[in-house]
Amino acid sequence: LLQCVAQYRKRDPSSEEECEYIENIFDSLASSMQSEENVNSFVEKEGVELMQRCIQQGVHSGSASLKVLFFAVSGPFSTKSKSYQRATEAFVNAGGLKSLFPIIMGKKSILPKPSPNCDAGNIKLLKKYAEYAKSVKKKSKKMKQVVALNREWYREIESYAIQILFHLTR
Repeated sequence: LLQCVAQYRKRDPSSEEECEYIENIFDSLASSMQSEENVNSFVEKEGVELMQRCIQQGVHSGSASLKVLFFAVSGPFSTKSKSYQRATEAFVNAGGLKSLFPIIMGKKSILPKPSPNCDAGNIKLLKKYAEYAKSVKKKSKKMKQVVALNREWYREIESYAIQILFHLTR
């Protein structure tokens, strides 16, 4: 899974199908973090560093990388697992706080951008929305949907960043 993710650390998916493919890979990776053995393997295979690079590049995979990192550092509350502790230490050592705080502060320039090939990143409709927002014309349903998905995209990024910070301080 990490090798599949590595292909998208510097580039956006080129089609809608590729967007769905990469999001499914990240979802699989995130769900595998429920096992301490998988978290250990993730840290050993430098998965934390790869996720950090995806975030720093500001590409589509950066959002899903935050989700994977959240699951990697957020072990169960009841146990003091060494695996999750190693993951948090690896995150801090990889410079995770350097990219986490600007996201929490809402710096738009540092936030990972959605791919133009996914609904949240449909640039043409977002530009039209900006033009229509200045005028009184009625907005189409598709345009409203794209704007809502774009807002949800950025809310999710900020939410995962705050949750990661919470689990680091825990």
